[in-house]
Amino acid sequence: GLILACALRRLRQEVEAGLSPLPFYLLPREFTLTQLQQVYEVILGRQLPKAAFRRKLAPLVEETGSYAGKAGHRPALLFRQKAAKEA
Repeated sequence: GLILACALRRLRQEVEAGLSPLPFYLLPREFTLTQLQQVYEVILGRQLPKAAFRRKLAPLVEETGSYAGKAGHRPALLFRQKAAKEA
């Protein structure tokens, strides 16, 4: 219990600070922004404002040019994690 609680607290801190790429590893290679936001919300244990979330994550993702299959009204644009820039 205590080890798991400490690990979850640490993960939440790193995700909140934008230091952990873990949320991307919990998704397929191409994903919708809604799927990415849902992963963040599960990890953080709270809902996030859609517009603010998308602004914050915009530098970390790129459009694929593909769309998700019809899962409702309009097909959602698919994204992928941007490749890490080499120094």
